[in-house]
Amino acid sequence: MRKVILNYIFFPIRCTTYSTGTQTGRMKIETSNEKATGGGRKSILSSLSSSQILRDLILNRVICSSLMPRRVRPRVMQLLGMKVRGATINPGCWFGTWNITIGEGSFVNYFSKFDGPTYVGKNCNIAYDAMICTSSHEMGKSGRRAGTATSKAVSIGDGVWIGTRAVVLPGVSIGNGCVIAAGAVVISDCEDDWLYAGVPAKKLRKLV
Repeated sequence: MRKVILNYIFFPIRCTTYSTGTQTGRMKIETSNEKATGGGRKSILSSLSSSQILRDLILNRVICSSLMPRRVRPRVMQLLGMKVRGATINPGCWFGTWNITIGEGSFVNYFSKFDGPTYVGKNCNIAYDAMICTSSHEMGKSGRRAGTATSKAVSIGDGVWIGTRAVVLPGVSIGNGCVIAAGAVVISDCEDDWLYAGVPAKKLRKLV
């Protein structure tokens, strides 16, 4: 379904490329594709569908913009492979992957960011400008401390409330019914039904 939608969006671009592009331009595209696929050829659409440019242009600039009606946004995301049925996602959010699950009844407020694979359960609330960060780096040597890139998915249970500008770091699992206070930095797993706050986040009290 994603390819059908993208094919519809990019059909005019493809026609323009093949009808008006110079022979040199076409050769450069083919050569680039051959290098990427070990000699095989890909269509322009196939190359675009896996690119960062496509994600940022279609998902983050169009679908997540104020131009897209709020009720329509999750439906379009569903068609593109994201599992967000029944969720509410406000404009200005940023997604670094299509591999996102946001459960039914959950609410994601303006400018929240998800940079990698993330699972959000049902009936969660994620406040303004929260950051769910799944990527980091291994410790490098003195000349460049940010070494090899790493990625670990984040899991957020049902009924969780994440406050404004809270940060959840890679690999963290947040239990059901937790509250993460505004500005907290969560670096380790959180138990069910606890309030966490601070930098780094620590559990403050049991919730009923």
